Amino acid sequence: MATTRKELRRQVGNALGALTLGTVQTASTATLTDPTLIDRATTETEYVRNFCLLASGAHAGQVRRVVSFDPDSGQLTMAREWGVPAYGDEYELHALVHPDVIHRAINSALGACTRIARATLSPILSGSREYELPSIISRPSQVVNVHWGYGEEPETREWPLAWYAITPNPDLILRLRLRPVAPSAADRLIVTYIAPYPPLETDEAECWCPAEWAVAGALVDVYAHIASRATSEDVRRYEKLQYKAAKTFRRLSLAHAPRPARRVQLPEEGL
Repeated sequence: MATTRKELRRQVGNALGALTLGTVQTASTATLTDPTLIDRATTETEYVRNFCLLASGAHAGQVRRVVSFDPDSGQLTMAREWGVPAYGDEYELHALVHPDVIHRAINSALGACTRIARATLSPILSGSREYELPSIISRPSQVVNVHWGYGEEPETREWPLAWYAITPNPDLILRLRLRPVAPSAADRLIVTYIAPYPPLETDEAECWCPAEWAVAGALVDVYAHIASRATSEDVRRYEKLQYKAAKTFRRLSLAHAPRPARRVQLPEEGL
C-alpha cells in the first residue's frame, strides 16, 4: 500500500516518542489554541521549544518554535508570526527535531531502500544493436532481466532475451548490446532493474516502499542528528538508539530488498 510523506513523518515522530497531534480551535498571528492540550499537558513547559508544524489548510507546511504554553486554556505561543491557521486545521508538535530533519531522513532512507523497476529501451541509432540504459543504472548487477515485448494491450507478450552484454560507453553511461537480431518495428526491449525509491518532496507525495522499512532507515539518520547535538550525558543513549534502528533496518533490508542479478556471461562468439 502506498504511504505519503505525511504518514511516514508521523510514524517517525511516534517512534521517537516525540509527536503530539491536534487540530486548531482558534488562532492568531502568533498563537494557536487547542483545548485538548489541557488534558494532555502536565506542566506549563510541556510543549515549550517544540516545533509546531501546520499539517493541513491554506498555510500547511509552516513551522514555528513554541515559546510558551498556557495549560489552563491550551494556548501555544510561537516565536514569531505566521499565516493564521483556520478552525479545524491539523498541526503537529515535534519535541526533538525540526520536521525538515525528518523529511531529509525519510528521503535518505528511500535512497537506501531498493525496488524492482521496468523501463522500455530505444536503440542508440535506428537499426543499432546497442541500447542506452536509464541513467539510474550505474552497475551491471542492477539489471535483473531483459525481455522482448511484443503485441498490443491487452494481448502483450514478453520473451526473455537469449544474450546481451552490458558495457560502458566513453561517457561511462552503461549500454546494453544484443546479438544480431531482426525484430519487427512493433517489438520493444524491456529491462527490469533494481533501483532506489524516489524521494518525496511534498506531504501528498506517495511511495510504495514498505513503511516499516523506510521508518527504520529514517530513524538511523534522525538519531545520528540528535546525538551530534546532544549533551555529553545523552550522546551515548542516542547512539544506542541509532544502533538499534540500524539493526532493524538491516533486518528489514534482508526481507524487502531485491537481490542483485548474478549471471554467467558467455562470449558472443561462443553462441
